[in-house]
Amino acid sequence: MNFCTECGHPLGDQHQFCTNCGAKQESADSSTSGQASDQPLHDQTEHRPPPQQPSRSASKSTINKPPNKPMKKRTKILLISAAAVVVVLFGTHMGLQAYFDPMDDLQAMDQAAAEDDAATFTSYIDFTDDRLLDKQAYLAYIQTNEWDSAKKQYRQLIEEGNDLTRDITDRNGSTLFTVQPDDHLLGLYTTYSLKAQPTELTMTTPLEDTEMTIDEETTTGSPDDPGRFKAYPGTYDLNAKASNAYGDFAIDHSLEIESQQAYELNLDFTGDTYDFRTNHKDAILFINGEETGQKLGELDELGPIPDDSDIKMHAEWTTPDGDVIKSNTVTPDDNKMFGVIPFSFAENEDTNKHARNTILDFRSDYEKALNSKDYSQIASYIQSGSEAESELKEYIGDLEDKGYNYNFTANSVQDVETIDEETLEVTSREQFIFTNHRGKTTDYDRIKTYTVTTTNDAYEISSIDYDETNRDEN
Repeated sequence: MNFCTECGHPLGDQHQFCTNCGAKQESADSSTSGQASDQPLHDQTEHRPPPQQPSRSASKSTINKPPNKPMKKRTKILLISAAAVVVVLFGTHMGLQAYFDPMDDLQAMDQAAAEDDAATFTSYIDFTDDRLLDKQAYLAYIQTNEWDSAKKQYRQLIEEGNDLTRDITDRNGSTLFTVQPDDHLLGLYTTYSLKAQPTELTMTTPLEDTEMTIDEETTTGSPDDPGRFKAYPGTYDLNAKASNAYGDFAIDHSLEIESQQAYELNLDFTGDTYDFRTNHKDAILFINGEETGQKLGELDELGPIPDDSDIKMHAEWTTPDGDVIKSNTVTPDDNKMFGVIPFSFAENEDTNKHARNTILDFRSDYEKALNSKDYSQIASYIQSGSEAESELKEYIGDLEDKGYNYNFTANSVQDVETIDEETLEVTSREQFIFTNHRGKTTDYDRIKTYTVTTTNDAYEISSIDYDETNRDEN
């Protein structure tokens, strides 16, 4: 048996090539045989070598390299499998390294910011659900104010590979994002999560029970208890509503919330406050004819009063004798001359009392004038050439030759209002029984307003308005 001169695999005598490795086999015997066959037969006989020579030659021709120990098939399989595993592990490592590469997230965010893709950009950021967030407005704010600096800070954190939680700050030094490292596969790979930092918004108001709404979230606030919101940076719709004794207020505009830890906004309702003066601080304030229940002495100022308000105010003072004296009626425009709104009583006390008495005396004489059909009995109360003179003359004149009768049962003055230095308005309630020429009676209950003009201490009626009339036929 021969062995392969290359790999040592056993071969038969007839094999010229190794059946294991394919190497061509060189044999000393075949070389010697070839040389002998070229010589004549007699030469071979005559020149036979000594007996030892052929043995040495034959022995030399059959000596081969020591055979290598053949590799077992199982060993070969194990080596091939190990190599395959190494290749697979290396490829997997490279794939996971690419998959967990945080730089890819940064590049994707940068691309989304460039393309104005808010959905993609915000998908890489963690937000708290109970905070106000408009994703498109958030991206717009970050693009305009923060992104150039933020991405540089983020890239630096990634390149450093620091596994500590750190912050990305905004242009004012406040926290914009909190960067949290996330380990994967026993710490072999690291990614980072970005947690957005919201702004704590405090909204102060000068008015009680102010309703504040940002987008769809609503809260209430007052001077001692501001409204509070938590929102991520961006532009939002703000609506605020409030009311006080002087009127209604509203704010409706856009609000930009910036990136900072805390932000305070004062609701600036459109309105003004006014100083006032009075010589009776215990007088009660009336607004548009409605009693507020507030004494002037309890107020530091009037307002705030809405802009363009047609509000009218007066005060009423009760004298020690129980008489109610009404001040002049004022509006916000009355502060222009002296810088304050005046509630004055001294100059009105006698005037108001005189005006009240004038109307009550007029009513007494008017009853006589109606029943006697004589206008002259009330002429001294009526301003010459006035609307009241024309109407009363015509009315009394129409009563002639008719059997009408008037029985005034009650007359009272409800209010006296100073319009200007020469004009007052006196409101009265008048009750009487009217009997016609057939004897049929009707009970009347009326509210009327007399416009009284004062000239040189004379009080004359210039017009009469019928505010309300109730009648009950018997």
